Amino acid sequence: MLGGREQVVSINLALENDGDYQTFTGLFLLSTSISAQEVDGFLLALQRALQNVGLRVLTREQRRPTWEVLRRDGPGGKCRLTSIDC
Repeated sequence: MLGGREQVVSINLALENDGDYQTFTGLFLLSTSISAQEVDGFLLALQRALQNVGLRVLTREQRRPTWEVLRRDGPGGKCRLTSIDC
């Protein structure tokens, strides 16, 4: 099983091999000047790349709602963003 960093590298490489290029900051940009067919192609390539590293895309119905909250680690501790299930 790949670790998180290796999974991200593998996903990015698979997308680049499929013709979807990212910016130097790691973003894949979509705009209104590309067609729906190109967006669908990107989404299919992303789904294949995720499956190749053992991940899958959940539909909206499969996901549980979550809240992103800031939590403090004890009095005077650091704040960190945490996801909690509803």
